[in-house]
Amino acid sequence: MKAEEKQITPEPENRLSGHGYTAGQVHEIHELQKQSLKGEAEIPLIEPNNGKPENFKDSFFKNEFAGHKISKFDAVHYHVIQEQRFFDPNTGERKSTAFIQQYHKEAFDFMITNKGFGGMITHVLHDPTRKV
Repeated sequence: MKAEEKQITPEPENRLSGHGYTAGQVHEIHELQKQSLKGEAEIPLIEPNNGKPENFKDSFFKNEFAGHKISKFDAVHYHVIQEQRFFDPNTGERKSTAFIQQYHKEAFDFMITNKGFGGMITHVLHDPTRKV
C-alpha cells in the first residue's frame, strides 16, 4: 500500500489570487474600501507612472486626465485611457467621452496582440511593469 502523500498548501490568507494579492490582502483592501465609502478611512492615492502632462500626446487626454491619481491597491493593473472618438459633422463638437479602463497583465497583452484597441485612441496611464 502506498503511503498517502500530503499536499502542502499555504493558508488561505497567504495564497496568491489572480491579481497578485494574497487573500488576506484582498480582505484588507475590501475592508478599507468599505470604510472609505462610509467616509471612515482614506484609500492612499499614488501618481500613475505615465500621467505627467508631458507624457500625453493627445491634447484632449492631457486636458482631462493630467494629474489623475490611482489607488495604491490598483497599481498592479494597467490603467488605459480609451476613447472611440466622435465629432458632430455639422459643428465639429466632440460627442464622445474618454474613460479609464483597468486591465490585468494577461488581458492587456491580449488586447495588444489581437488589436483589441482597434479604432480607439488610447494612452497607457499606468504600466505596472514600468518602474519610475
